[in-house]
Amino acid sequence: SNVGADDNFHAAMKASQDATAHQRFDEAETSAKQAIDIAEKMQPQDGRVAEAVGQLGNVYAWRRDFKNAGEAFTRQLVLLQKMYGPKSPMLAPALWNQAMLAMAQKDLTSAETLFSQSLDFNQKIYGENSNAVAEDYRALAHVYSAQSHPDKAEAAYLHVIEIYKVMYGPDDYRNAIPYATLCQVYDQSG
Repeated sequence: SNVGADDNFHAAMKASQDATAHQRFDEAETSAKQAIDIAEKMQPQDGRVAEAVGQLGNVYAWRRDFKNAGEAFTRQLVLLQKMYGPKSPMLAPALWNQAMLAMAQKDLTSAETLFSQSLDFNQKIYGENSNAVAEDYRALAHVYSAQSHPDKAEAAYLHVIEIYKVMYGPDDYRNAIPYATLCQVYDQSG
């Protein structure tokens, strides 16, 4: 039954995530592959296969096995595109994974493109004042800093600050995070 399979899927995903968090990558890989096997047998097909493939990609990325991580993240994106269409906001997690992999490989041009696409999708899903959009702006700011574009990094961090002020209020302690990183941009750019 799908109910038992769903419980098994979630247990395998949790086991993979927990093992990854504790750097037990062989165990994490085995559990992620189990989750994929379970999800592939469930009907109707839904986002679980893509979710599990993304988790497997994360395990590979943590291992710095960029080839297998890239293949997993590409498969994740293809699965989501087949399910939701090529312009669906549901592609954002797969784009984020590919962008993070590009960053890890110092491919800043690809990272910028992928984070920008994720930002566009997350703005459509959640609106401008959401954590997902703030995270995309933070990631873009990091890319811009690495590309030595302090003006673009500043603009991105200012977006994060405005989003945080709306989400948390103007005096919340969490606002210190984007301010601190913005100060680093100012320090580095003179």
